[in-house]
Amino acid sequence: MRYWDDIGLFSPSRRDPVNNYRYYSPEQIIAVKFIAVLSDLNVPLKAIANIEQERDPEKNIELISGKERQLGLELLRIQQQFSILHTRRRLIEEGNRVLREHDLDFTEEERASKESSKIAIQLINEEEIAYVVGPRNNFAASGEFYESFINFCTKAEDFRIKLSLPIAGRHDCFESFLRMPGEPDNFISIDPGGNRVSPAGT
Repeated sequence: MRYWDDIGLFSPSRRDPVNNYRYYSPEQIIAVKFIAVLSDLNVPLKAIANIEQERDPEKNIELISGKERQLGLELLRIQQQFSILHTRRRLIEEGNRVLREHDLDFTEEERASKESSKIAIQLINEEEIAYVVGPRNNFAASGEFYESFINFCTKAEDFRIKLSLPIAGRHDCFESFLRMPGEPDNFISIDPGGNRVSPAGT
């Protein structure tokens, strides 16, 4: 606070003429918080002082808008990182729970075999999930999971899909899943900023 006063950035509302103590009014808290935020965002104090002294609204708007964009990008990055960690943890926890609590009726040979065609379907209660849908899959044309998935990855940018986020398969309905569980109708990116929402439920 003393340094802020020395450079003309933020001065006390009054000084004691005897001991030179600085006194600040309650309404100055707003200004202190604003300066502290800009300082935390690496805006030089002297630059903040110049803007405060000039009292130029356009310069204030320009500075604040730039920092808002910076924070918006940082928030998005943190949301994406959270989504990756949160989704991975939930999948691991759910897999562990299923293994512990349910006998999925696999023989030891089937569990050990990499070629077993037997599958187990487990219904779970899922929280609300935001996501982005990729292009429609056409397994009839390609005949292979790999080609459909590569098509999804190739067109990800067109659909504003971030491939760093968790990817899942989406079926239009449960019947579609039962008919061809390995051929989802679309691939989706589980994205906290997604334009679609899967409601919480089974």
